[in-house]
Amino acid sequence: MRSTNLPHHTAIARVVIAIMFVIAVLAQSTVNWHHASGAESPLALRPVGSLQLVASNHLTVTVTDDVITLVTTGSDPYLIMQMIPRVDGAEDQILACDYFCPTGISAIEFRIGPPFPHTSAALPAFSPAEGWTTWSANIGRLAPTAWDGSKTKQWRVDFGSEPEVQIQLRNVHVRALTPQEIESRDRYDALKKAKQDDAANLLDYVQRMMPARISRVIRVGDNIQVQGQVDEQELRNDTVAVVVRSPEQLASRAISKVELATAKRITPDDNGNFAIDVPVDGWPGSESACARFQLVRLSGDTADRAVSHCRYIEATALNSSNDLPEPPPLRSAKGLTCITSRFNADQLRDLGIRHCSVNVLLGGLVDDQPRPGYQRVELPSGKWYANVRRLSGLDHDVRMANEAGAVVAAILLIRNRSKGDESTLAHHEADPAGTYAMPDLTTDESIRRYRATLELLADRYARADNTYGRIDHWIVHNEVDYGWQWTNMGQQPMPLFMDHYISSLRLVDHCMRRVNPHARAFISLTHRWNVPDNQPWKTYAPREMLHHLIDRCRVEGDFPWGIAYHPYPESLWKSDTWNDRQVSDTLDTPLITIRNLPVLETFMQSDLARTSDGKVRPVLLSEQGFHAPMDDPEALQRQSAALLYTWQQMRKCPSILAFDYHRPSDHPNEGGLMLGLRGLPTPTNPLGEPKPAWSVYRDIATPRESDLMRQYKPFWSNANMDR
Repeated sequence: MRSTNLPHHTAIARVVIAIMFVIAVLAQSTVNWHHASGAESPLALRPVGSLQLVASNHLTVTVTDDVITLVTTGSDPYLIMQMIPRVDGAEDQILACDYFCPTGISAIEFRIGPPFPHTSAALPAFSPAEGWTTWSANIGRLAPTAWDGSKTKQWRVDFGSEPEVQIQLRNVHVRALTPQEIESRDRYDALKKAKQDDAANLLDYVQRMMPARISRVIRVGDNIQVQGQVDEQELRNDTVAVVVRSPEQLASRAISKVELATAKRITPDDNGNFAIDVPVDGWPGSESACARFQLVRLSGDTADRAVSHCRYIEATALNSSNDLPEPPPLRSAKGLTCITSRFNADQLRDLGIRHCSVNVLLGGLVDDQPRPGYQRVELPSGKWYANVRRLSGLDHDVRMANEAGAVVAAILLIRNRSKGDESTLAHHEADPAGTYAMPDLTTDESIRRYRATLELLADRYARADNTYGRIDHWIVHNEVDYGWQWTNMGQQPMPLFMDHYISSLRLVDHCMRRVNPHARAFISLTHRWNVPDNQPWKTYAPREMLHHLIDRCRVEGDFPWGIAYHPYPESLWKSDTWNDRQVSDTLDTPLITIRNLPVLETFMQSDLARTSDGKVRPVLLSEQGFHAPMDDPEALQRQSAALLYTWQQMRKCPSILAFDYHRPSDHPNEGGLMLGLRGLPTPTNPLGEPKPAWSVYRDIATPRESDLMRQYKPFWSNANMDR
């Protein structure tokens, strides 16, 4: 999902620039630097102390006495400077200041170069402050090569993508750690070590051969039935029980006293098989949709050790009163993102749209107390109050898309608390740098609210009478491999991040298929398939994440998830994806873009990626677009060619259900990207003027496509296809 900046080089960043810049200008009385042209501008200024400014972009900086006022003037503000000397040889180097910023700035990007890489170090946010407040960041820890003069001479600091943001700074300096900061650092190091241990134990848990297994957990009336087998002969003579794992506990951790209190003993037969039926009311925690069940060997009043992997309750076993027909079959269908009330069904039909997506912000959709604009609803998880005022807008968009004959996908998003979401859905460790957050599935209350939100959506958009429209595809959060921006849960090793994400993915699957057996949950991933430059504990390689998901399904029970992939070109600024260079035709490719899209199909067709019954999982290309400014005729032609090239590549990939083009119209807050099939909306033309790509997109998969292929194929057939 694109926000107001480049997708994967993105929103972490805004303010360090300010700070670094400030250091540069202290000791001057009044200086004003301005640049808002959108192109990097050199700065011919005398050195200030030990710092020399090199270049700036979209910045105004005013220094008066000891107060520095920074104002962003465009969507890509950054500053390039010579590196600042460190205080001493210690690893920890603290950049500190006082600041005044009523709106706050959510994140900061810090890069070292030249050349300046796409990846960046993230520094703490400036929280909203209506009075002078202190700020500090351990640059030495967050960007340990910042003073490596043998490799770099300059720093670049980006701060955000929003224009007209103002922050005042004073007393900017670099210093050593205070005693309190040393104590805080030591606590952080201990927490980091604990996370590393948990991640290693999770990986060991997934790969470990267990002496027993749970094969099924199903709901039968008012009972939970657990079936399985004890394979190890000696273990059959021991006392073995099924326990319900608490939501905050990792499967690899020891059984807690609370979990041990849920133990239900099993009695294997001569072949080691067992089955127990326990009333839900008499088994605390078993009624939760996130419930996981695990076999343990008991020794007196304690759990000696876990002897099986965990198993989740099966969504397919839940009864549904709906008899919904299957959605229309899809194969390389045309789709659109960002469907809103600006469209009508006739326009979508004319374009040939058969799939589309809508964003659904989950926070505030339900409450446990009555509020204005809310309506009482009965859900499987209890009595709640639904925000019908907000839901009515979603109803309109979904019904309109259905009327046009389109299958609808909902992208489930949770706004970060730092972005104004006052609900309790966002993960408690989410960093303010993230635009959206991971749901918090660590307490019964947060799970209950998240589950109720999903149940509300499931019941509303899977009705037999289609009152509110129908949603069949559920994209669970956004670009989770770039979780630091789009699904933030703080800094986490990949196994811990995925442990939480898989719980969310399973819960969505559980709630949706409870009422719609055709519903599918999708994991959302970027084109950065195997990139080697991921930010530790912030971004991850999609291929590695998928392998982990597959391994967890193998040992904990499979479910029919799919992949929502975003194969943008290598450079978002260039539509000629046939010229992408960081691609190959093997699974070791750094990127998967449209150019090497069949590599994704190779993965999907593999035995590894198929479902447990051998079926190929579905793929949605749920977000991708091609940059083409309205005033650039060559770019407009390349955009049209890219669409036709895309369909040539997609038709080689039978697992792909649909291609959702992002976006229908250009957007003024996408960091200068003009991805739309139409130009910027205006008061008199809310869809914007059509680009040539609009009619090309309309004619794809029609008899007119062959003429367009003859016109545009030379764009890629004459390109140098050697990598």
